[in-house]
This record gives sequence, C-alpha cells and structure tokens, in this order.
Amino acid sequence: MEKACRILSAAAKTHLIEYHFSNPQVKVTPITSKEWAMLMTNLTRIPVYRREERRDIVYLLCYSEFERLSVYHFQSFLNVSKGTIISDIKQLRQYLSDFKVRVDYQRQSGFYLTGNELTIRSLAQQAISRLFNQKSGQFALYDWIRINQFTSFSAMRDEIMGLISKSNMTVVPERLDEITFFLCGTVPRLSKLKIMPVSQYDVRSLRLFAEIKEFFPVNLRKDTLDKQTQEKESAYITFSLLTVADGNIESPIFDEFLEYSANIIQKMEKLMGIEFNDYRDLLLSVFNHLVPAYFRIVMDFRVINNILDNVKKEYKDIYIFTRQSLNDLSKSLNIRLSDSEVALLTVLFAGSVYNNREEYRNACRAMIVCPNGTSSSVMLQSELKQILPAINFEKIGTIREVENVGSQHYDMIFTTVELEVSELDSNKVFIVHPLMSQAEKNKLIYDVQKRVLLPELSVPSSTEVIEAIKPYVSLNPGVTLEDLYKAVNRKFNKFCAIEEDDRPMLTDLITKDTIQVTDEKLNWKEAIAFAAKPLVKQGAVEPRYVDAMIDKVEQYGPFIHIGRGIAMPHARPEDGVNKIGMSVLKVKHPILLLDQAEHEVSLFICLAAIDNTTHLRALSSLADILSDEKVLDELLNENDTNKILSILQKGDK
Repeated sequence: MEKACRILSAAAKTHLIEYHFSNPQVKVTPITSKEWAMLMTNLTRIPVYRREERRDIVYLLCYSEFERLSVYHFQSFLNVSKGTIISDIKQLRQYLSDFKVRVDYQRQSGFYLTGNELTIRSLAQQAISRLFNQKSGQFALYDWIRINQFTSFSAMRDEIMGLISKSNMTVVPERLDEITFFLCGTVPRLSKLKIMPVSQYDVRSLRLFAEIKEFFPVNLRKDTLDKQTQEKESAYITFSLLTVADGNIESPIFDEFLEYSANIIQKMEKLMGIEFNDYRDLLLSVFNHLVPAYFRIVMDFRVINNILDNVKKEYKDIYIFTRQSLNDLSKSLNIRLSDSEVALLTVLFAGSVYNNREEYRNACRAMIVCPNGTSSSVMLQSELKQILPAINFEKIGTIREVENVGSQHYDMIFTTVELEVSELDSNKVFIVHPLMSQAEKNKLIYDVQKRVLLPELSVPSSTEVIEAIKPYVSLNPGVTLEDLYKAVNRKFNKFCAIEEDDRPMLTDLITKDTIQVTDEKLNWKEAIAFAAKPLVKQGAVEPRYVDAMIDKVEQYGPFIHIGRGIAMPHARPEDGVNKIGMSVLKVKHPILLLDQAEHEVSLFICLAAIDNTTHLRALSSLADILSDEKVLDELLNENDTNKILSILQKGDK
C-alpha cells in the first residue's frame, strides 16, 4: 500500500492521473513501458545496462516467449547496437552451455530456449534475482513485465498474497516481488513441464507435496492443460511459493524440519562450546529459514545477495561452525546448502551469540525495522548491538508495527527503508544497511551520539578526524583506509566490538604444557578430570569446574561428543572459569562416554570459556583441522605430545 501511494503520488505530479472534483472520475494517461518502469523504481532516466545485466535480460525475453523475438527486439529493449546484441547472444550461449541449455533461432518462431525445462526455469529465477538486486535491473524487470503481460502482474501478486494469507504464512516482501516476476514470466511456459519438479529427489519431497496440497492448495484451473500437466505445474508453483516463506509455518507437515533445526543448534553448541540463552527464539528462526531453504534447494533456486563475502569476513568463525553443523542435515536430506544459504543461517547464530553478551544491558530502547526477512533483521540487530552497546534493541518490527505503535515507546528506530509515518520524530529514525562498512558504522555512532545520546556535546566523528589527517599521513603496504577507520574507531568508542585480532589463537591456548597422553585405563569421569589438570594447574579454572563438566554430561547426556572419537567437555563460565583456556588429552585406550558404545572417545579437548565469543577464533581453527579427514586421522593416530602440537600448529590461522 505504501509503495502504491508513492507511485500514485508520482503519477499525479507527472500528470499521468487526472482527478476532477466536479466530476469525480479518474483518468489515466497511457504511458510507455519504460515510463511505467521509471515510476516503479523512482529512476529519473532510463539506465544503461552492464553486460551481465544485458545477458540476463535477453535470457528473460526468450524465456517469457511473449512474441516472435528478433535481434531488433533486443536492440529496442536494451537501446544498444546490433553488434552489441550479437555479442551478448554469443556470450549468453556460452554461459548456458554449462547447463546444457541453448538459445536457438528460427525465422518463423524467432529466438527461443531449448533444454531441460526445470533447468531453464531455475536459470530464469536466478536471472531475476540478480537483476532485482540492482536498481537498473529492477527497471528492466518492470519494463519486461509491462511489454509482456503487465495486466497480470498485480493479479498474480494478489493471488499469491491470498494463498499466503489462507495458510497463515508470512513472506519476505522483497522476495514476494521476485517470485511474482518469475511466475508472470513462467505463465506462457506452463505446458512445457514434462516431469514432476521433485522427481529428481527422494520420496520425502514427493510425500511432502502430497501433504502440502491440503495445506497450501494451488489450483491452476487451466482448460488448456491436461490433468497430468496441471498436477506437475501445480507442484512446481507450490514449491516455488514456499521458497519465499519467512515464518509462521505452523503445519505439522514440517515437524521434521523442527527436529532438524534443534539438531543443528545442538551441533552448534557442541562445536562452539556455548549454550544459547534464547534457545526457543533461535529454534523458530532456524526453522523458519530451513523450510524455504529446503524448497529453494529442491527447486534449484538461488538466493542472490551481496552479504556472502561480508558474512565470511565479519563472522568467519561462526560461518565455519555453521557449515559443519549442517553436514548431518545435508546427508539426511541428500542436499547441499549453498554458501549463500549457510551465510543466512550464520547471521542467525551470530545474532544469538552477540545478543547474549552482558555488556549489552542499558535503558535506551530501540526498534529495528527491516522488511527483507528474518536473517537480514537478525544480522542488523547483531551489527547494531556491537557498535551501540548503550542501546537496548528490544524488538525487530515491521513497518505496520511502527504505524500502529508509534515512536513514543522507543528512544530510537533503526530501519533499512524510509518510513513514511507522520508522527515519527525524524531525529529518532536512522536509516542503515544490514551490513555496514566501518565508515558507515563511524557515521552512525556519531549521528546517534549527536542526535540522541549526547545532543549537547559537540564531538568530531572519527571520519572527520581521518579526513583531517589524511593529507599528512601515508598508509603502510597492506594497510587499507578501512583498517584506519577501525583503528580510530576503537579509540572513539571503547565498546565497539572489533576484537578479532585480540582473541587468542588455537596455539596460544594449546601448548606443550596443556597436552597430555596417557595409557591408563580410565572411565569417562576420570578422563574429563585428567584432561582438565593443566587448566586447574594454570589457575584457568577452579576444581569445581571439573565437577560441573561431569555434571553436565550426567544431566544432558553425551553432548560433548562432537564426532570421530573427539569429545569437548566444558561448562558455563560461572561454574569456575578464571580465564580462557584449552587442554588436550589423548587416551591410548578409547573411553565410552556414559558407557555407551556409540560414543567412543580417544581425544578429549577441554574448554574453559569466559564468554560466548572470545574462544571462537581458536575453536574455528580446531574446526578446520577436524573437518580435514587426513589431518584428523593423523591427529587421532598420534601419541607424541610434540607431534600433536605440530599438527595443531599447522591448522592454526
């Protein structure tokens, strides 16, 4: 509704809509597809497309088959020369050859696509997703729909929203538009599907579809399609729509995914040596992500986003643990989650890890508004909590909640989109990106301090300081301006959580003095106590910490067994940890945890963590080692303390 109002307002200003009070009728002036696209994207001129964008656009024009396509059609749409189009088609054909899809041409039918229909459609979805990430690409999509079948776009969106509403699900607004574009372009191809979209997977997918039809009924009602084709296409559209779900997936059909989500969280706790305090909220977040992720994998749909590299950089330790925690799921479902899907799950765990830190307790109250889905919202919340610890981020809300609740209940609102709510105090609203550069973080800190926290005190921002000194300094080789921002920002904001370089590495914690090898025949309790001896001797832990580790196993079972004969005993920091520490015990006679044969352990890695984050750098190095089968075998077969240390040193970062 908000977007529609903006469009109508813009249309009225450009005299596309006329309204006469004496004769209350609305007259809409006909406009071209490109004029409509400019209105929808708020662009003031027709964009110039990059080569990759032109490739995707040509593919989509062929995909939708709205008319007989010639080189002239491509030239007219893209406003480029004939030579450029011929070169683009050649590059498109080369790109498609890896997928065994072809762009063919016949005089009577023009350009068209041939190949496996499922592959052709998944490539169209990926092209739309790539285009949708750029303003120029969005313009092209609206232009494409307008000249193709614009009248069906709003009807298609309304029908999708009706289905979503009946099933009580919610969807990511941005992805709703993407899937609407995709289905509008797919309508002309509805008779082309020769196999069930899930036939390439196991019986689980087929069983799910049989049950989902009752929960999420998609009826094509196409007289031109036979019953068998209707069944295939209904399955395809159903699964397509489930790829954009974002929450409230309450059908018992998906209960097994709730169990998978719980197992992933438990594996993360094992690997990271922590306990998530917000377990229930985290479980629902992982579940709400896992269900649509499964359907995206089944359909070979991709989440095209710009956060992957940033997530790997900002949360590289948690990313490693997340990837490993998904191994059992991948084997069980016979799927592999892409790096982008792993990154989205990573931000859920990162948000939970950082939100539990004790220093984030304060009276200032804030709401976060991010319409791009749960993962982006949690990621933004985590970012903000790290750089603005003087603020209590109480809620992740929607635009509708801001309209209903108003600003009086919050000291600040952080949003990724402009909010057009009249009663909001503009000084309380901050527009941010889900992942910010250090310069953007610096500016935000300064703005928050100036506008809300310290309005009476004029303090120069770190950006202003850097701009002032830049003419007089030169950066050493390998040092970037971003590094300088981080260094200055650490001084400006002592709470800013830029701590990766300060956290201990694996070989800082595991030394020759903390590695033991024994040929004694021990029970599991004795082995845990034996493994902890170096930590007790160092004063890293108190003797009661050993009892706490044993009590945890008795209370929760063999959760410390992380697989392949390795156990990582640990307890809470408040159970007697004085400083961070790790120790290793190799037993020559394997030990059965809780006397259970399926939990045989040869290597004990005892962890003493002071919080949820400081030990993660060391543990991520250990995770790298344990994920390498060759290195792991070498480690498990070694009984010399010096060589064990050498193996660990090779794997450290």
